[in-house]
Amino acid sequence: MQVIMKKEDNLNRQRFISLSAATLIALSVLLSFLTGGCSDVSTKDKNGVKQNPDNWGLVTLYQVDSLWPQKPENITWGGIPGIDIDRQGNLWLINRALPLVQMYDADGMFIKAWGNKGVDVASVTDPQTDLTFSMSDPDIHQIKVDFEGNVWIAARRLGVVYKCSPEGKVLMVLGKFNEVGNDETHFNYPGDMAITSTGNILVKDD
Repeated sequence: MQVIMKKEDNLNRQRFISLSAATLIALSVLLSFLTGGCSDVSTKDKNGVKQNPDNWGLVTLYQVDSLWPQKPENITWGGIPGIDIDRQGNLWLINRALPLVQMYDADGMFIKAWGNKGVDVASVTDPQTDLTFSMSDPDIHQIKVDFEGNVWIAARRLGVVYKCSPEGKVLMVLGKFNEVGNDETHFNYPGDMAITSTGNILVKDD
């Protein structure tokens, strides 16, 4: 079979080779930049075995600001498995201690908190619709703030996902409260969720 290469094909080939060469050079420069300033800080013991320092593998390109955020003294932090930023730049976090949900502004100033101990909210028809829990740690797993400012919370151990107002009023309960399963009406262990700009709800269920 005879292959006829047109002038345009030759130009495209030359352009491809040029772009490939430029890409390889850029990658080489980037690799040199990332590794050039990193010296081997490991040592060897008396048997010649390589020993890494105690802080080996820890990211050091940050500085801890002990004053941010400015948590009130009466609030205790447990584990913090999830945070999110709303459209105004405020930070929302979930806390595995009471209160469960806390809000801080971009400067780290405390704004409000909710989600204390009280009656479990199983559905929006319950008389007590502000989000409270009878247990101090219902395995709250993630928090998301949607495009309308609503706060979504995955309560993994309880098998539900809550949609709340910014003030903590329960607007929707997805799943069956305190019932886990693998069918159309139950979550097994909901661990995270995403809410699209069109209102679709995606739930990660373990």
